[in-house]
Amino acid sequence: MASSSSHFLLKHAFPVHILLIILTIWTPYAIGCYTAIFSFGDSLTDTGNSVHRSNSSNEPLHFALPPYGETYFHHPTGRSSDGRLIIDFIAQNLGLPFVPPYFGGRNASGATDFEKGVNFALVGANTLDSFFEDRNF
Repeated sequence: MASSSSHFLLKHAFPVHILLIILTIWTPYAIGCYTAIFSFGDSLTDTGNSVHRSNSSNEPLHFALPPYGETYFHHPTGRSSDGRLIIDFIAQNLGLPFVPPYFGGRNASGATDFEKGVNFALVGANTLDSFFEDRNF
């Protein structure tokens, strides 16, 4: 029984290694293909939309205050994290700048510049609300 399983592993190990080598070779070519990121999501990818959008109350959101953002950015950025989010790592690995939030995503001159992408994610965003309500979730 053990010999048949080891034979199976040896038989399939070669194609797996070839696939890994091909993926490693082609990765640098894929990195240069992307010029922008347009992100939709919730708190896992919100880069500050919720902070800029929450003008209804005078009290700032908790992730607009320290300690959020202290580890990497050294100030609160509106991210629901102390550091970077997964979207920041994706942008960095693709050689792109961090994705600015749609609300408040202005550059130094005050103009909106979304040529490299924009983030529409909001903390607490949900899709298909009626789907979950109809099923009592």
